[in-house]
Amino acid sequence: MRVVSLPTGSAGFDSLGFSNAGTYAHALAMRAAGKVFLVGYLGAMTGQRVSDVLSAGLAFMPVTFAGRCDGKTAAYQAKQLGLPPNLGGCLAHDAESPQDPGSQALIDRLAGFADDVAVAGYLPTIYVGAGLGLSADQLGALPFMRYWRSCSYVPEPTLRGRPIGFCMTQLFPNDEMVAGYDIDHDVTHSDYERRTIGFFAS
Repeated sequence: MRVVSLPTGSAGFDSLGFSNAGTYAHALAMRAAGKVFLVGYLGAMTGQRVSDVLSAGLAFMPVTFAGRCDGKTAAYQAKQLGLPPNLGGCLAHDAESPQDPGSQALIDRLAGFADDVAVAGYLPTIYVGAGLGLSADQLGALPFMRYWRSCSYVPEPTLRGRPIGFCMTQLFPNDEMVAGYDIDHDVTHSDYERRTIGFFAS
């Protein structure tokens, strides 16, 4: 397995349904529909499903379920899926609609997740979803190495007023049916530091 940076404008998708039940044939259908990567949910994806996705020619990035802000567990789950650390691969946390938006406790949880994922050998990445209640500078000050923009209206991360930007954007409208699955569309690009998402590939 290797880690790749996909060209700007590469089309992919995230999907809980596919993460739970996608097969090699489904992955081939997504490839035929123009998708080149999947963002799959830790706790739903299996090692066999990751293998099927990669064998079908799709790249892969793991993401947690929203609210599961435990970097050590996420890194363990990624390793159990056969995703090798220390190759530059991204591991994302789905951060949206917390019960304590804008709080110091939320900031501490997110920072702890990022630190634990980095120690485990993955690039900590955050899906910036709705309702976090954090400012652009608060987002940018977190120790995440990559930022993924949701289809919601969210602030763009900055660091001391300097824009950082996103490496991937989830498109609107969301929840569209493609190849038999309800998916959200995603597209790759670099941030203002020219950093990109590190996807796992065969």
